[in-house]
Amino acid sequence: MVQHKIYLITIAFLMLWYTGIGAQSTMSLEECMQSARENYPLYGNFKHIEDQLDLRLKNLNANYYPQLDLNAQASHQNDVPHIESSNLPFAVPQGPKDQYKASVDIQQVIFDAGRTKVAKEVEQVNTDAQKSSLEVELYKIRSKVIQTYFLILTIDEQIKLIEYKSTTIEKRLQEIESAVANGMILASQADYLKVEVLTIKQELIRLSEGKKAALKIMETLTGKVISENTDFVEPTGLSQQQIFIRPEYKYFNDQRQQISVMQKMNVKERLPYVAGFGQFGYGNPGFNMLKDQLAPFYIIGIKLKWNIWDWKQTSRIKQYFQIQSNRIDLQQSVFDMNIDMASRDVNSKINQMQKIMDQDDEIIQLRKRITASSTSQLNNGTITASDYLNDLNMESIALLSKKLHQLELVKSQIELVDLKGSSVNTKK
Repeated sequence: MVQHKIYLITIAFLMLWYTGIGAQSTMSLEECMQSARENYPLYGNFKHIEDQLDLRLKNLNANYYPQLDLNAQASHQNDVPHIESSNLPFAVPQGPKDQYKASVDIQQVIFDAGRTKVAKEVEQVNTDAQKSSLEVELYKIRSKVIQTYFLILTIDEQIKLIEYKSTTIEKRLQEIESAVANGMILASQADYLKVEVLTIKQELIRLSEGKKAALKIMETLTGKVISENTDFVEPTGLSQQQIFIRPEYKYFNDQRQQISVMQKMNVKERLPYVAGFGQFGYGNPGFNMLKDQLAPFYIIGIKLKWNIWDWKQTSRIKQYFQIQSNRIDLQQSVFDMNIDMASRDVNSKINQMQKIMDQDDEIIQLRKRITASSTSQLNNGTITASDYLNDLNMESIALLSKKLHQLELVKSQIELVDLKGSSVNTKK
């Protein structure tokens, strides 16, 4: 029996130890944002994008190496060059109708006018644009983290206040029950307080379940194990926020860079291209078409390719890229306008909260004085428990409102910075 108890105690201890190891004791908003970013499934695409770039650059580097092609061919043709005459004093040789040949073709770039170099730049800027686009998607998770984080903080404050209220009422209930026992107050007055205690317990259950749901959302976002006892550090506002540039602006600039590099490539395509080539083979016939026997053959040389007239294709492509650039400018203008409108809304909320908070302390002081007076009157039996509870509830609401206003103000300040980023002008 003793061994069984020791076994159960050991298991319980190990479970507590494991829970303590797995769950963080404190979490900050910045930690939650960083964890949510790294936990988001799309985050793994950064490595995939880099791996793809590495493979494409290696392929482009191969442009500088000799290009080798193996060719083999067997054919039959119904006729070959020949001379039909019986008056010639000699026999004219005739090539075979069945022909066979195998060869290796070699080509080596001598001068490509920087095509490969610019092609590498194209791949790099395309990769940068893909990363920027991914950053835009990852940035969206921040607002979800902020909403969930402050929801948890709000629920915590509600729980603290209700627990304080419960303690106050239970203390008052003890006093009332003593007065009821002495026949000074009707028993119904104690019943009012008992009902309120039960109502508070129900509210605590609702809030507790709501917090569990919010914690589960945060666990899903961050990939962290979070217990109900985890302390979420209350942010202090703007001082904790780093100045940064919204990823959308980098994405706009990367798109412009794509256009710029593609224009360079368009110009390069018009420049001369020089390559050496060679063909080494064996077949029947060789280069002597009139010799019906297997023979080796080869040819080496150099070739030049230069597009000296493209029927204004280059000019039209340049116009096309300019239109693309104008479209990007318009997209950024729309984005700026939306950010400006959203910022005005958040700024209005911040100003509203600051003005409201100016009255909070005065309201709380007045409510405390009213509740203190009601407490004295309840003890003297001059007011009902219902009147007292009404005054206590109003004091609780005033206390909660002040804290919620503070949280709402900090949340709005953080949202404003998160919305605007830095004021750096990123248009090029």
